[in-house]
Amino acid sequence: MLLYLIIILICMSVIATANSILSAGGYGFWYIILMDICCTVAVIIIDALVAFIIRYVLPQRLFDVNKRGFCASRNEKVFLEKLGIKKWKDRIPELGGFTAFHKDKIYNPRSSEYLKRFIVESNTGIACHLAGGIVGFLIVFFYPFSTLVWVALPVATVNLILNILPMEVLRYNLYKLRALYNCCRETTHNQNI
Repeated sequence: MLLYLIIILICMSVIATANSILSAGGYGFWYIILMDICCTVAVIIIDALVAFIIRYVLPQRLFDVNKRGFCASRNEKVFLEKLGIKKWKDRIPELGGFTAFHKDKIYNPRSSEYLKRFIVESNTGIACHLAGGIVGFLIVFFYPFSTLVWVALPVATVNLILNILPMEVLRYNLYKLRALYNCCRETTHNQNI
């Protein structure tokens, strides 16, 4: 979480400094900083609202364990490994604490029910990150952010990138998680025969 906070603060500083140097629209330095902070807070609120809607308003069957579209394909998995995902995936904050289900480690790999919930929670997280990253661009269209598109657009872009990273970690992890779940189900099925 600290890494994300540092990245956000650095990006906010770069956005505010660049806009101040370029005298963005003739606005003063402090106004640009204020808009930078307000845009960042607005995007965080949008992310939270989107996550709330996806988790508590949308039907949970959309994120069912059988929905395979959330999982990374073999080619995407290979591509992510070339990008070094194994080195940086553990540095991405895991926000499972907000839902009382942490996804940073598999705590019960032999339970098909646990793995099923893990997959459903991952699917839901992927949807939250994707939607939050995209919907965050709405700040560009609302006053007063629309008066400083050159501040709002970079903030929304940083938000998109910071949402894509955990989304890709979840998609990458689902590849092995689904294999473990299927193996666990087969073992349970064979024991019942």
